[in-house]
Amino acid sequence: MKNKTRAIALTGILALLSTSAIAALPGAIFHPRGADVIQAHRQADDGFAAEFRLRHHNFGKLLQQIHQHAESQGFSVTTSDVRPHSVELTFQRDQQELGISLIQKDYGIIAYKADLAPLETT
Repeated sequence: MKNKTRAIALTGILALLSTSAIAALPGAIFHPRGADVIQAHRQADDGFAAEFRLRHHNFGKLLQQIHQHAESQGFSVTTSDVRPHSVELTFQRDQQELGISLIQKDYGIIAYKADLAPLETT
């Protein structure tokens, strides 16, 4: 019985930590609604990395949702490299650049990375 209580408490703590990582994201960075967070962390350089378990697995639909979210935030796509199990996207708005990387690790498991940074001018 003690092990069951510990497991429930640990699950709750991990859920809170994952939720707080997602809650701290800037609005420009997309996160799938209804996805289970396997792991998530914010990176020091205004980036975010996560692994999600999608309830309704559809890689193409997820890509469409990312595009729609970025456009609703004022971004437009500048580069796009779409492969069957991975995607690299770059969006731009004003003086900001948003880079997104998706990798399908397993059925329904997506590794997701987003970087929001000032646009580099040369």
